[in-house]
Amino acid sequence: MHRLKNKMLLFLALVLSATIFANGCKSPNEEGLVAKVNGEGITQEEYDTNFQVNKNLYERKFGEGTLSETGTDGKTLEARFKEETLDILIIEKIIMEEAAEKGIEVSEEEVQNRLDEISESLDGKDKLDKSLENNDIPKDFFESYTRKELLMGKYKKDFMDNTNITTSEAEKYFNENRDELIVVRARHILVNNEREGKEILRRLKAGEDFGSLAISKSLHSSSAVKGGDLGYFRKETFALNPEFEDAVFSLKVGETSDLIKAETGYHIIYLEDKKDKFEDLEDEIIKLLKEEQYTKHIQNLRNKSKIKIFVKFEEQE
Repeated sequence: MHRLKNKMLLFLALVLSATIFANGCKSPNEEGLVAKVNGEGITQEEYDTNFQVNKNLYERKFGEGTLSETGTDGKTLEARFKEETLDILIIEKIIMEEAAEKGIEVSEEEVQNRLDEISESLDGKDKLDKSLENNDIPKDFFESYTRKELLMGKYKKDFMDNTNITTSEAEKYFNENRDELIVVRARHILVNNEREGKEILRRLKAGEDFGSLAISKSLHSSSAVKGGDLGYFRKETFALNPEFEDAVFSLKVGETSDLIKAETGYHIIYLEDKKDKFEDLEDEIIKLLKEEQYTKHIQNLRNKSKIKIFVKFEEQE
């Protein structure tokens, strides 16, 4: 169920940075529509369903009432959600129109296969149905969402496959952004106090296995079950824990840190791997640059589209 929630929220997050009125203008209302994109309407019903589903998912994840919080611009999160929901629908319409022009389609079989995969990941169709019910997600909405997700995925793949990034372009980007691109893989053990931490350090120095101690002693449950493994990550991943981040990026491969005091507790870190050479990161950089090109491509399509918006979101005082 958490996977389902996160999937929906991730989809919403993909376009949070877009600006709702970038190429739109308020127009006289057309009955039953909230907007038109290149002549194709977005209905009030479609908008309301999308807004309510994503609102419910957000509040289940972050708590009821969170959308009433006000940002620095004076707008509540709910007001932003309303704008962003419409922008998601606008971008969907643009991509689907472009996909149709390219002959990119999704078959009913592909949709069903994807639904079956989701059902299997949740231990069966009954569990999926129950999850949708518990999250107030209509089945027809979820099937439509799945179809759009597959279509937009195909469209993006087609763009990425036909976008060429040269090695020299990738290397130039690496040289200009090296510190932000370095990737490390680390394990850690989190404890409450200095005494516990020093005892674990003593046991490590005596030859005990880091992963085994992480499983039995670490308070960070999600990594403890994996022997403290945090996987690969870049700088800023733990920006809210600067003491931890500074320590992990100062280690050499195979080195264990001293006891690190941070706001979250006391950490012991083991650095398993570091990718800091272009040869190690070339494929990831090329993918990153293609992602940037795709983002620009979608924004250009939006800027060129004829968008009429028939709703006016309330201004916050």
